[in-house]
Amino acid sequence: MSDSVNIANSGAYENPYSGNGIEFTPLGISPSAETPVLHEAGSVPNNSCWNFPNVLSPFWRLYYNFEPGHHVELSGKKYDLTPDRVLLIPDHILLQCCSTKPVRSLWLHFSLGKRLMPQQQIPVILQPTDQQLQLIRNLSDEIVEGTVKADRIFHRSLALLHLCISHRDIDWAGPLPGKLQTIVQAISQRLDQKLPNEQLASEAGISVETLCRLFSRYLHTSPARYVNQIRISRAGYLLEHSDLSIDQIAESTGFPNRAYFSRVFKQISTLAPAEFRERKLTHRSQFKH
Repeated sequence: MSDSVNIANSGAYENPYSGNGIEFTPLGISPSAETPVLHEAGSVPNNSCWNFPNVLSPFWRLYYNFEPGHHVELSGKKYDLTPDRVLLIPDHILLQCCSTKPVRSLWLHFSLGKRLMPQQQIPVILQPTDQQLQLIRNLSDEIVEGTVKADRIFHRSLALLHLCISHRDIDWAGPLPGKLQTIVQAISQRLDQKLPNEQLASEAGISVETLCRLFSRYLHTSPARYVNQIRISRAGYLLEHSDLSIDQIAESTGFPNRAYFSRVFKQISTLAPAEFRERKLTHRSQFKH
């Protein structure tokens, strides 16, 4: 591994592979309710380029810093990354990644079928035990040195994830019911189509009232809001990584027109699509010089 990160981190957004870590299972593999799916493990001794605005990704993150110098912002609040805490950030959470100086950092990108209870604080802030700290140090050293086989990194990373997600301070919701899992999968595969509640309910063999109740109880949102979140996440990726026009992106992600797409996009990401694309292009060009 290099001594510092001085290139654009593609894993800051939709892609779980940053280009600076060790890659494992690709995104899109459905996790079970209990077992995390590891996408990437990374560590660098001087993480000097960690300013990523308006991050909204379909995967979880674990962050640990060996000294102060980075922080994340969620819902207007600042959370420092320090040696006395591990941060877990769920998927589809809008955040800002900010740095003030180069520091040694460790990150894991992963997917998890478990969902948090509504009262759980996000990000999840854990005080690592001595066992976890030793595991973090060993894992970071092995990644940075680059002399350890990837399967050892894989198992150490999963061990750390299991220790973290089994922490007694995390309030987990139960697994998604089978019908809701089927609906969620169907949504992700057909974002370019109309997905009214009546159609989703009919395909799952349930009533609209039951559909809404399942989304409210297990995902803490309505079906329409969930669909829009998934569509905006996909649209954000296309805005940054494709040459498609905003009209084309709106159509490919299931929005009836550009005006409605822009309105929903700004509600979720706080930026209009054109502004989002411009900021991402500007941000990426800064890392090329």
